[in-house]
Amino acid sequence: MQIRHISIKHFRGILSLDWTLIGSTICLIGPNDSRKSTILDAIEYALSPRWNLPFYDTDFYKSDISKPIVIEITVGELPEKLVALNKLGGHLRGWTKSNSLKDEPDDQSESVLSIRLTVDISLEPVWKVFTDRTPDGVTILSTDREQLYLSRVGSYVDRELTWGRATSLTRITSDLSNVPATLAKINRVARQAFSDADDADIEELKKASEVVENAAKQFGVKPQTKFKPAIDAQASGMSNGGLALYDGEVPSRQLGLGSRRLLTAAIQKTLSKDGVVLLVDEIEHGLEPHRLRQFIRLIRATNKNDDSPYIAQIIMTTHSTTAIVELDAAEIQVVRANNGIISIKQVTNDLQKLVRHMPDALLAKRVIVCEGRTEFGILRTMDEYWAPQNNNQSFAYYGAIAVDGGGSNAREYAISLAKLGYEVLLFIDSDIELTLSNEQQLKTMGIKLIEWADKTRTEARLCHDLSWSSLQKLVDLAIDFVGQDSILMRINNELNPNSPKITSTKIDYWLSADVTEQIVRDAIEKAEEASNKAKSKKTWFKNIDQGKALGHIIIEDIPQIAGKDLYQKLTEIREWVQVL
Repeated sequence: MQIRHISIKHFRGILSLDWTLIGSTICLIGPNDSRKSTILDAIEYALSPRWNLPFYDTDFYKSDISKPIVIEITVGELPEKLVALNKLGGHLRGWTKSNSLKDEPDDQSESVLSIRLTVDISLEPVWKVFTDRTPDGVTILSTDREQLYLSRVGSYVDRELTWGRATSLTRITSDLSNVPATLAKINRVARQAFSDADDADIEELKKASEVVENAAKQFGVKPQTKFKPAIDAQASGMSNGGLALYDGEVPSRQLGLGSRRLLTAAIQKTLSKDGVVLLVDEIEHGLEPHRLRQFIRLIRATNKNDDSPYIAQIIMTTHSTTAIVELDAAEIQVVRANNGIISIKQVTNDLQKLVRHMPDALLAKRVIVCEGRTEFGILRTMDEYWAPQNNNQSFAYYGAIAVDGGGSNAREYAISLAKLGYEVLLFIDSDIELTLSNEQQLKTMGIKLIEWADKTRTEARLCHDLSWSSLQKLVDLAIDFVGQDSILMRINNELNPNSPKITSTKIDYWLSADVTEQIVRDAIEKAEEASNKAKSKKTWFKNIDQGKALGHIIIEDIPQIAGKDLYQKLTEIREWVQVL
């Protein structure tokens, strides 16, 4: 089985969702309260083999019971015995190659069933298969829904490690017909063994029974003979559900959570030769990174190629960058909630590099795409500086993150993220040339653009806006990174090509009647640019740590640069982040 389409209305935090599923391995990501887990709950309920699912007023959107919960799921790759004419074969629909639904199947479309779960004010769930031909639908029994082989790995997996009703262990056990009689015999033996126990072993239980008997008599309840402790067959759990999977003499429920989830998934993977649909909420829960990677590799959906059981489709959620990196871009889908209206958009292949190198961006609500590592490093330091001034509310508090846009890729990353529903700020310098049409496109898409006045480079902005004392700190920082000889060589090339070479690293000594402060600033800028263009290992400020160090120089200089473009543009970024 595979799910083709999902519609959800008035279920918990979801007012409406209309989602066509693309692919067999799907990972839902999004901020907290984007209703990822609720989507999995809705799928589980609509396709559940249980007939007595409990519902409450709080399961309705905003607890408004006047509007029924309606969950509709269209499924394909159906088991043959489920679509036989004496079952549901007369209610098939068609799913086209262009991922759209038609009411009657034909040779050019896949045969699918649409299943509707409805819960009204009575709180009684009703499952039906429906078409446009039969809008009222026909009942689909729990035994029929069981043929769909939907399974879920959640936080609470202990029940799945028993032979209870509709658990994974029960579903892979071919014949349980002899088990009830065996369990009944075990119950009788256990009751007799308890009855034969020495009085001293159960003395406290007997005393408690006497207390209960005396109290009961006061309420007019008298035993036929005498209250005493004994094994109750029903309460003792001696049913199929009382049979559990053990590891030697140790029950598997005593394994760690991660191990129990892995074990449950392994069992569920073997359920059906028609293909299992597996739901996994917070796939990283309880797992170390290396086990998480292995988990994803093992449960990825595969195509049927023999008679072995297989996972036909997996829908998972995650907040883990490890999980995102393990996935292909097209397997990731971004969930957004806006006043109960849920949208889900697939990540495009052009973001594959971002998925691999900066998965944090996909887990935020708001993204600052920095042109390169220098700008990224500066903003990391600025975030550390701004947070204490704002009740320790950093970028993360506002759901924002700064990422390295990888130079020329930054604009494309920003556009792709905006298309997925992220709020985006693009922070660039003159290394990226934007035409007027480019700028208009960014504005139309709601992308905030921050670039320096005169479209200059970040390093040039620093050279011209920092105070004289902080400019010295910039030169000293460059010396720390690339060495004094390299710095002096570059400066001599730009400052005094026809004069005696300068040997001091103190910029005060560079001034003369012919060399003004502005000429020194220009020389430092050109020397840094020449170093960068040479593409040697001795570039001045082209990695994150160097950018962070520049950030500290900026912070120390804030009182002197308050009116400068450097300060104003960084302040714009701060104000954009701090808008809830």
